[in-house]
Amino acid sequence: MGPDFLRRFDGSCRTPRPVQKDALNWLSQNWDKGNAFAISAPVAAGKSSIAKAIALATGAHIITPTNLLIDQYVDSFPGNNFLKGKKHYSCTPQMSCYEWVNECEQKACEQCPYTAAKERAALEPTFFNPMSYWYYTMTEGFETPDVLVVDEAHTLASSLSLLCGLKIRKSEYGFPPNTEDELTLTRWMDEILEKLGKLRSTHKADKKKVAEISQEMMKLRLTCQGLKENPQNYAIWTEK
Repeated sequence: MGPDFLRRFDGSCRTPRPVQKDALNWLSQNWDKGNAFAISAPVAAGKSSIAKAIALATGAHIITPTNLLIDQYVDSFPGNNFLKGKKHYSCTPQMSCYEWVNECEQKACEQCPYTAAKERAALEPTFFNPMSYWYYTMTEGFETPDVLVVDEAHTLASSLSLLCGLKIRKSEYGFPPNTEDELTLTRWMDEILEKLGKLRSTHKADKKKVAEISQEMMKLRLTCQGLKENPQNYAIWTEK
């Protein structure tokens, strides 16, 4: 038997609908029988409240595929932490956090709202969009929660592909001597990261270019780290 998801329901003092009760009772009864569950409910059945009830009972994060959905969560459940991209936070009325970081060479301001939202995500249930922000936040030393709720879960496969897939083109970087050997590949990635770091320094006057290189470095660094720590979770192949 799993948590009592109906004890606080979604925290809004609303009475759960029959379809919500059925879904949450079924989940509680089957909680110990698996590691992943899919709940399908009709349109307007209140799936957001189901997700929030799970988060309240387990401390789960909720990932949404669009900013529109995350805004709906924030409107329905005010006071909850949410995490979007830097462009959605403003350090000053005239400048977004994204612009500030590029202006100040990757240094956040002392009261950065984006950084504060990331720090709160380590301590409390948070609404995330997109999945990459949850992933990047959790790789910065925060403890991953035991439960994760993925809203609109049919988008999960494409999200993971975009997040975890890295295509290395010969025309861009040259090519490692043996792509099937993790050690050789990660050493080569470390060399490319060093070169990209130098390239970023030479373009420091071009904010757009710096942002593009930084994004590329982040994905390459995370992939390299994953290959070093958990190579069994990766597949490497070549295309000619």
